[in-house]
This record gives sequence, C-alpha cells and structure tokens, in this order.
Amino acid sequence: MEVIEHKNIFYIRDFGEIGGVETFTFEMAKKFKDYDIGVVYVTASQGQLDRLKPYCKTYKHTGQKIKCKVAIINYDISIIDFIDENAKIYQVVHGDYSHEAYTWKPPTHERIYKYIAVTKYVMETFKKLTGLTNVTYSYNPLTIIDKPYLKLVSATRLSKIKG
Repeated sequence: MEVIEHKNIFYIRDFGEIGGVETFTFEMAKKFKDYDIGVVYVTASQGQLDRLKPYCKTYKHTGQKIKCKVAIINYDISIIDFIDENAKIYQVVHGDYSHEAYTWKPPTHERIYKYIAVTKYVMETFKKLTGLTNVTYSYNPLTIIDKPYLKLVSATRLSKIKG
C-alpha cells in the first residue's frame, strides 16, 4: 500500500461543502501553500477538493500510512494510528465541549503534542474539561478579499407602534 508523505499533513475526516473546519483547512492550505503540505480526508465534496487543487495535494485515506513531521488533525483522532510515530501531532479544537449541544467528551490522545483551540474561551473550557495543560489558542486564519460590496439600507420609522 502506498504511503502518504509530506512534511506537513492536515487531516479532515469529512470535508463537506461548507463548515468551519472546512474553512480552517482551506485557509491553512492557502496561507502555507509554499510549504510541503498534503490534505488527507476520508470523504470530501468535489467542490472543496477543486478549491484546494491550486494550493496542495489531497489524498483520500483508505488505510495508508502517513509519514510527516507535523500532522494537524481535528475532531477525529482515529487517524493517529496511521501517522508516523516520530511526527508531532497537533489537534485543533473547534468547539466548546462544555456547551449542552455536545453530549460527548472532547477527543484526546496521549500522542497529541499540543491542542490548539480556536479561541481563548474554547481553550479555557477545554482545559477545564480535560485537565490537560498542553493547550493553547490561535484564531483561525482568514483571507479578507477586498471587493466591492452591496450596501443595503432600510429607511424605517423606529417607534413602539411599529414594533
């Protein structure tokens, strides 16, 4: 079986049409396109794969070993068993697991070198929930495109009788 090999690997299990983890992965690939990057996924929308094409190579994971120096993963830690034992693994924590919408504990693993939360608040709640100290935070990268935009203005009467 072939080995996926890049210095830096981003892993996203399900690369959907739209979403925060998808935007994070795309923006990271775009920002660091001059580095040796590969994006590994299990399922992906063709639109997302086409969007990544100018920036990096993509690989459907079907059980291949992954050889890299750095692996950046998200909520699915099952990929860790396939990552080279010498790689530094970072997990990006995209959600506030203390919120009632989450009915499960945040995934952790002893091989994860550092957890990177997307906000300071998420970092604090993640530390509290897990008891881990190897947690930091970094806001998601985002490319601001300076394009003309449409301004919509609504001239209304703001009074109690108008609601």
